[in-house]
Amino acid sequence: MESQGIYHYWTQQIDPRMANLPFISSSYQVPCIIFAYLYFVLGCGPRFMKNRPPYSLKTFIQVYNIVQIVANSWLVYKHIAYGIFSVKLVCPDFDYSENNTSAKVRIYT
Repeated sequence: MESQGIYHYWTQQIDPRMANLPFISSSYQVPCIIFAYLYFVLGCGPRFMKNRPPYSLKTFIQVYNIVQIVANSWLVYKHIAYGIFSVKLVCPDFDYSENNTSAKVRIYT
């Protein structure tokens, strides 16, 4: 009974604007993903690769690194554009409005 009370307390404290984001709508999603990851890494993956040669991932890793550089550059640009110069950095009042600037600050910072 107590765990249900805690669960309902935390689910009622969610900001309604953030409730549709991934991993926020339910507290069961993250443990399920962790369990699936551990099952694959510790059980299924080693059995699958037991008699196989290792994969060559050099090209994949190079493409991944380029994508990460581009994505992080874009996020830094958006953070500077909507975060640093549009809000106070020390103890700002939280803006609950749904205007466009408030939404962008919330997303990019």
